Amino acid sequence: QGGGTVTLAPGTYNVGGLRLRSRTTLHLKSGAVLKGARDCERYRILANDTLEPARAKDLQHLELTNQQVKKDPALRGKVKLSNIYGSRWNDAMIRIYDATDVAIIGEKGSVIDGCNSYDATNEEGYRGVHGIAVHYATNVVFRGLTIRHTGNWSFSVREARNMTFDDLDIIAGHDGPHFSMCNDVVVKNCRIATGDDCIAGFDNEHVRVRNCDLNTACSAFRFGGYDVLVENTVCHGPAKYLFRGSLTQDEKAAGAMAGVHERRNMLSLFTYYADFSIQVRRTPGNIVFRNVTCRDVDRFLHYNYSGNETWQRGMPLKSIRFEKVKATGIKLPLCAYGDKD
Repeated sequence: QGGGTVTLAPGTYNVGGLRLRSRTTLHLKSGAVLKGARDCERYRILANDTLEPARAKDLQHLELTNQQVKKDPALRGKVKLSNIYGSRWNDAMIRIYDATDVAIIGEKGSVIDGCNSYDATNEEGYRGVHGIAVHYATNVVFRGLTIRHTGNWSFSVREARNMTFDDLDIIAGHDGPHFSMCNDVVVKNCRIATGDDCIAGFDNEHVRVRNCDLNTACSAFRFGGYDVLVENTVCHGPAKYLFRGSLTQDEKAAGAMAGVHERRNMLSLFTYYADFSIQVRRTPGNIVFRNVTCRDVDRFLHYNYSGNETWQRGMPLKSIRFEKVKATGIKLPLCAYGDKD
């Protein structure tokens, strides 16, 4: 009927896929826990939404899994499920799709728990669903939440404008906020301790990261964009939570929090990111790190445009600057490789 606030009282709510629509706020009271199903079939909701049907282009290839695309030469390189927002790869506990003026507000002691959902047909043969997926959205706010143990990224955000991530605790799982093709994004006052990249994505414009604490078994930033400012932020290893890719298949299937051969070293402060999966709108550059502390990280800067790292081959980085940065306990200060030009 046009929007409003949905308030969840204290208690545990066992959920599959949920969708938030325009002008809606989800308010989690202290003690409210959204507990996601580990069965990923329960998140397949977008194709069946008759109230606000998805765009036709996002309902293609719904029968395909990542493993099928990877193994079939006729599909590999031609079908990119991450770009089809109704696909299994884009499923999430909470979807915000084609919406404006949406918020999720959590009081301290409220939790969104992905329970390490597992899908043997998905990316890398084990990744489950994202925590929160945002597509074609404007004016979206996440504040005060604790989100943990997501089967894939905690936030998967694409083609969005005016996004705010404020005072969040993001725990374990995979990437923290991962956004691409987005403009005007603010990440502030967040505590991100993940097994995968803390802040990730590329083809973003006008991004601000302020007053955050970042800890990971991968990179604090695996990122590309234009007009990006990171300031007053601490990035540190080793990781409190393991990189889930280092688990055995049985450990992944069980949702294990520790493993026989687990990896917890932090790979880098900044790894550049721009591959060929999307068309970059503007030459990446004007990235500034200011008043940042970095400690106990393998690499300070990881830039490789030589051609042998797929994730960095899409477009070269024009400029990056570090001001008043303190870095200690770095194993390899930097690597910077260009192409022949």
